[in-house]
Amino acid sequence: MPQTSSSKTGRWFLPERGGRGDFLLATLLIILAGTVGACSSSTPAPSPSSEDRQDANPGPRFVRAATPTGGILTLEIAASPEERARGMMGRAEVPPGTGMLFTFPSPDRYSFWMFQCLTALDIIWLDGEMRVVDVARAVPPCSRRPCPSYLPKSEALYVVELGAHQAEALGLVEGAALFVDPLPPSPPS
Repeated sequence: MPQTSSSKTGRWFLPERGGRGDFLLATLLIILAGTVGACSSSTPAPSPSSEDRQDANPGPRFVRAATPTGGILTLEIAASPEERARGMMGRAEVPPGTGMLFTFPSPDRYSFWMFQCLTALDIIWLDGEMRVVDVARAVPPCSRRPCPSYLPKSEALYVVELGAHQAEALGLVEGAALFVDPLPPSPPS
């Protein structure tokens, strides 16, 4: 169907037609809208509060962290349920000095899996003081379900994912501390 431009408003619109064609077009648009919705998560995302909308950042947020060996990491923050669920999925590599910091609303034994991850990762669980409580080293990718889950020995409030073999090289072993500034707040529960 051709589109025309209104010289007065500069907006694009469809020419007026009326009749059966418009009914079929409207029906087709409703069907397509339902199809697109079916491709998204079955759990609706919570609507953001007015405070969230004011602070909304459309792109990734990052923090810098100092490791026990003096290394500096740039960590992408995964704070929302959607960001935590997506994690490192689909990334072909995690360059040295980079990773992801997962924040949670309260301490718990958060399990992780490697579904649709394309590279092996080190998974580091940290308590509220940013001390390492457990490390899963060089966890392999998983392309098909069921994928194994990796669970820490104790509760954690934060989790960091780095490229494989980075945790030990940076001194991130059980009991060591990661220094993050500024420490991102835990998301609301």
